[in-house]
Amino acid sequence: INWHLEPISNLVVPNKHWSQIAFLDAAQAGDKKIIWELNRHSYFTTLGRAYWKTEDEFYAQVFVEHINSWIDANPPKLGINWASSLEVAFRAISWLWALHFFRDSSHLTSQLFLRLLKSLYLHGRHLETYLSTYFSPNTHLTGEALGLFYLGTVLSDLRCASRWQNLGLSILLSQLNQQVRSDGVYFEQSSYYHRYTTDFYTHLLILLRENDADIPPQIEEKLK
Repeated sequence: INWHLEPISNLVVPNKHWSQIAFLDAAQAGDKKIIWELNRHSYFTTLGRAYWKTEDEFYAQVFVEHINSWIDANPPKLGINWASSLEVAFRAISWLWALHFFRDSSHLTSQLFLRLLKSLYLHGRHLETYLSTYFSPNTHLTGEALGLFYLGTVLSDLRCASRWQNLGLSILLSQLNQQVRSDGVYFEQSSYYHRYTTDFYTHLLILLRENDADIPPQIEEKLK
């Protein structure tokens, strides 16, 4: 898989430092969302569910091949797949779910797990360093915060876990009143972003419940 190919424009984005990539310039990146959609790895959950239902190691093998290919092709900080912190967050969440689904597979070796853990750590460090506080401080910021909360919750043995978890939660709580109006409508007044935000806070609520954490009342109130 060419993880940097935009197939509609037939453009391959150079693998240079993410800050030097003008991903909003179609002449350089084509439609970057097409590239990013693949690199979110949301299909890992499809492979994972197939593995759970069939116990066929083929699905785990595909996951392993793709994850190794991605890490090889996307060194830390290099390429378009590090250019958007929201995409970094979505990918981290997909990887965490993959670890959940494939945890009993013989293909998930200790060496691969360590490699994944190192990369997830770098995903978390990138997120907390480059939050969209001043650029797209809407679903970008809340999605990144959710990624941090996921990482801090699932990888709780890391020394930085509580910092990520607390930072993610504080952002998500502080943004509730700013992004969800008193009538329950999302402030950008877009039905899709309304759904997007509902998804983020539903994930947060479930993670808090599953870990027997205190649930701030405003989360359920705003979701309702």
